[in-house]
Amino acid sequence: MYDIRKLLLSTGIRPSDKLSQNFLIDSNIVEAEIGFADLRNDDVVLDIGSGFGFLAEQASKKARKVIAVELDRRLAPYLRRHFEKNKNVEVVEGDILDVVKNLEFDKVVANIPYSISSQITFSLFDKNFELAVICYQKEFAQRMVAKPGSGDYSRLSVMTNYFADADILMTVPKKSFYPQPDVDSGIVMIKPKKEKPYKVGDEKSFFKIVSVLFQHKKQTVRNALVHSSKTLGLGKKEIKNIGLGSLESRRVFTLSGKEIAAVSEEVKKYAQRN
Repeated sequence: MYDIRKLLLSTGIRPSDKLSQNFLIDSNIVEAEIGFADLRNDDVVLDIGSGFGFLAEQASKKARKVIAVELDRRLAPYLRRHFEKNKNVEVVEGDILDVVKNLEFDKVVANIPYSISSQITFSLFDKNFELAVICYQKEFAQRMVAKPGSGDYSRLSVMTNYFADADILMTVPKKSFYPQPDVDSGIVMIKPKKEKPYKVGDEKSFFKIVSVLFQHKKQTVRNALVHSSKTLGLGKKEIKNIGLGSLESRRVFTLSGKEIAAVSEEVKKYAQRN
């Protein structure tokens, strides 16, 4: 275990609820994350929310370079001092959601702030990288890998499956963090897909339909669309005229991504004709 209490005392830093700070203090978990990432000496690694640099330090021993991103203005100076002599660790002070678009990396190994898990994940889907090993809140991790028809199946499940293969590698007990969170966590391996699993004519329309449908995930597809008619820019009567075939009576949470793509195409075709 890392002596986080001593570090916090010596630096005068108190964990911030606003920044969703729960520091991973179990060195065995950090070693497991590094092992899962299978780091090579030519890898550039992105660490998101570096904290006191426990993970970045271990990654720097195996990778060519580590980019340690930290938003906390108290911790970023600490990291710069700590890694002053470590030439393969670059400390970037800023919001990952702002800076990620300008970063190039091969792998992500990170214990991210849970409050922005969705935003970080979708931002990464826009980047070109080999794999990511990320610690999420366990419930979030379960939704990422959930299958159609399950209780955890959600917009996140569909979007993750469209962009990447994801697997939960291990559960991390809440006692592994300080301050201790209310729930356990899960380490997820994410590997971007080289080819999309099914054809989508218009990704923007598809993403919108995914979002719309899962706002009413237990309703039938037809009713979910009717209840989202304003968002779609169509009247409720118009929604009822869209040809959805057998999909219209299916519950949203039972649809595969491919079937949702089919719904998206039909909605788009109807809107273009009318």
